Amino acid sequence: YYVWSSACGVMLSRIMRHLPRDEVVVQETWWESIEIMLDPMRTYLSVGPIRRYLAEALGSFMFAFVFFCNFHSRTLPDWYSVSVGCIMFCLTYILAEASGAHFNPAISLAVFLSGRGTWHGVYVYSILHLVSSMLAALAAHFMFADGSGESLPPVGSAHGSTYSVYGIGIIEMFYTAFLCFVFLNVTVCRKNNSFGNPNRSFALAVSLAWVGGISSARGVSGGVLNPAVSLTWAVFDFFAGHATALRVLCYLVSQSVGAIIGALLYRLVRKAERLDEEQFVNFQPTFVEMGLCEGLGTLFLTVTLGIHSFSSTKEGGYMAYASVLVAMIYAVADVSGGYFNPTVTVTAWLSGRGKISGTLAASYIALQCTFAIVGGFLYVLAISGHTTSLWKASGAADGFVAVFVEGGFAFLLSYAVLVALTAKNNGRTDWRDLFGLTVGGVTLVASVSVQQLSGGVVNPAVGLGISFARIVEGGHFWPCLAYAVLQIVGSLIAMWCFSWSHSAMGGALTKSESSARSPLSILSPIVKDTD
Repeated sequence: YYVWSSACGVMLSRIMRHLPRDEVVVQETWWESIEIMLDPMRTYLSVGPIRRYLAEALGSFMFAFVFFCNFHSRTLPDWYSVSVGCIMFCLTYILAEASGAHFNPAISLAVFLSGRGTWHGVYVYSILHLVSSMLAALAAHFMFADGSGESLPPVGSAHGSTYSVYGIGIIEMFYTAFLCFVFLNVTVCRKNNSFGNPNRSFALAVSLAWVGGISSARGVSGGVLNPAVSLTWAVFDFFAGHATALRVLCYLVSQSVGAIIGALLYRLVRKAERLDEEQFVNFQPTFVEMGLCEGLGTLFLTVTLGIHSFSSTKEGGYMAYASVLVAMIYAVADVSGGYFNPTVTVTAWLSGRGKISGTLAASYIALQCTFAIVGGFLYVLAISGHTTSLWKASGAADGFVAVFVEGGFAFLLSYAVLVALTAKNNGRTDWRDLFGLTVGGVTLVASVSVQQLSGGVVNPAVGLGISFARIVEGGHFWPCLAYAVLQIVGSLIAMWCFSWSHSAMGGALTKSESSARSPLSILSPIVKDTD
């Protein structure tokens, strides 16, 4: 670009020197002539659509390049999704203002269906995504010229287990919908990015959605979640001699349907986005929207844990479970509170901090359990009818330890949520900054520490969904009940400890108010009158 501009400037300068001085003003230096040529193009690049297209093409190339390099270099499973998440974190923060940071035709389609994009943008961006993905695949192929790497998992088998075309399609559709749902909620949503108080964690949420989606889907479908990458991968597989039209169609259709579902769910939980400014400011989420958010969060968690509990490789299961939880908190916590867990819901209610009423808490718990059961059967359908046992212990002693650690981590999780969400003077953990990471950090610790012992569930609803699915193969249902009892006990102890340690951060409560602030106020200390 600069070589061409300089050459044109020099030629123009020479032509101008041969013209009569009364017809044109001769520039004193050749660089000023170049500036005349550069200014219109610089203006066009800064305000025209080419700026968005170049930014989107650059981001798409870098994403696809990292994606293909990971497969060619056979990156360790746990770090494969993390590397993709990290590049998405950087690219989203860098290019979101320039192009919207889609880097995925499915996301472009979801943005259009949400009412925040145009059809012209969808097909232009999709072409850019495909071309960038092709170039990235070629670059990665030439870097790893020995032909190493993997192909798209063939329809019918993956990691030694048989998966049907429906299972692969369900997984790609499910996690593409999850990815699009999170993206729309943290980037284009007005309510979640209010004027003067934007969601500063949008890139973190998007990157964690990629980590959770890829980690979960990789063992079944490869975790592509991107039609441009799928088509590019299929082209290279075709030249390698092991591509089929059924496989390509399975990926493209499932990812496109996933984008449609993600946009539909977004419109269901964000009805305020279609209101005018006056109605938007005064709008409050309805029970349907809040309940749907809580149910969807629990559904995503149940499917994720179920897939990884069954997988013999356990590839990144703990990262996926925690990443999905954090991404959903950043996506819909402003609507429902982002509990997704009956013990957390009960603890928030019993704390008496006014975050949730008893009726709403009971409704949340019912929806969380219902969606968890649906999630349990959905993951069973995706992995061809296989189920996993929630009970990992081999004996009575191990079983007692498993139940005990579940209660212990439920205590830690509930305590963290109470401090981060309900303490009024706790300005360090605003929900859009650190609340999601606080909850996700505890979940990650639990998953890593006791995954082989108890599964690291720390969620009665998810345990209920896994146990219901286990009945399909004649398994036992009772382990989820044993877990739930200790998890609830741990949460109640957390509430009691919180009422002692953070009584001064609950606001101005009088003695009479403190006695009525919680259904379990008899367990709580009396808070003195404060300003």
